[in-house]
Amino acid sequence: MGRANDVVRWECGTRVYAGDDVWRAVPSGAALGSRLVLVVGAGFAAANFLLVETLRVHLGVEADRVLFVQSPCTFAKVEELAGSLERAAADGVVAVGGSSVLDATKLACRHLADRRTLPTVRARGARRGVVRLPPESPAQLHRTFVPTTIGAAAAVRPFASVALRGHPRLVEGTGLTPDIAVVDSAFTTSLPPQAIVEGISASVMRAADWYVADEDANPLTEAETRTAVSLLVSLGMRAGKDGLDAHDRLLASCADMAQFGLPLAGHQPVVTASRAVSAELAFETGEPPGSVLAALLPAMWQAVDDGDALLGSRARLRRVWSWIRAAGSPAWPAEPGPGFAAMFRSWRLGSGLACDAAVASAASVRTLRFWEAGVPALAGRSAPELAGWIGNAVQAEVCS
Repeated sequence: MGRANDVVRWECGTRVYAGDDVWRAVPSGAALGSRLVLVVGAGFAAANFLLVETLRVHLGVEADRVLFVQSPCTFAKVEELAGSLERAAADGVVAVGGSSVLDATKLACRHLADRRTLPTVRARGARRGVVRLPPESPAQLHRTFVPTTIGAAAAVRPFASVALRGHPRLVEGTGLTPDIAVVDSAFTTSLPPQAIVEGISASVMRAADWYVADEDANPLTEAETRTAVSLLVSLGMRAGKDGLDAHDRLLASCADMAQFGLPLAGHQPVVTASRAVSAELAFETGEPPGSVLAALLPAMWQAVDDGDALLGSRARLRRVWSWIRAAGSPAWPAEPGPGFAAMFRSWRLGSGLACDAAVASAASVRTLRFWEAGVPALAGRSAPELAGWIGNAVQAEVCS
């Protein structure tokens, strides 16, 4: 557990409402701001017009104070949203959507409170993958987030992902979490079964990746990780067959977001080596980041199993795989590397990754350029070494 005088810093200012139809119990009107603006993902609004309209009426928001945001989250869209909120003289915002919408709202609100925010992202994002904002946390307008997807935990995670000049950048800083998060299965009803599986797999990968890479793992982090991955994998197995009902979608959302709770306080390596490599490889190939990560992780975890201690603990890797396999299928291989690959294939993830040596080299060089300084497991690595992991992942995809 560490020394008795160790200090753990944990930002937990978000009040979470979780439940079926719980959004109707959330305070509305002046409690959220006298000049409230509703920010909605454009795709979600198009597919769920009646739900969005019912929410708008419940909140008492005029139709001309509804803003629509298209994914993905880019620097230009954050600038545009910040300008729209400023022109509306908003003192409160309710954001409804996936991670792109929620992350854009985080950064826009942070910028309105601290005008250094976007200039800092622009300047530092040109040199590094992790952009750290000034440490002060200025007062912001009241923020309520309603996630419509599963897997990103964007409503409670203390960072935001934004594309700058087409490249993925992660922004860290105080004040990026909202005042209220509303976790309600009514807002995940329109997710197709495969999207639920992909979201659950993203949450499983994050939990396992953190645990394997975490040098300071303790009994609390182990217990939380075991509980989260066991529940998520069992839900993923059911989702792939028949989808999930409202209660199970709620469970998946809660298990996803619980990874940012107390048991993992101070034990959240926001960016692991696998995340950094997959982000740049996704950019170079144009493939979805989740699919790239699912293809890359088995190869990188095989390196851990072969003794690369800088990437993570072999003992923790084998432990977390035993929990996942027990909750999933005994037909999956007992060895972690092939086992994770088999799980991802059974969930129809990660297939089709293909790139030549030039693309692998470019992704590796970019990874070291932008992420090495912020990811200890990448320190001192060479581009050919990273390209080797990518080559192993591609080869495994071809042979599967």
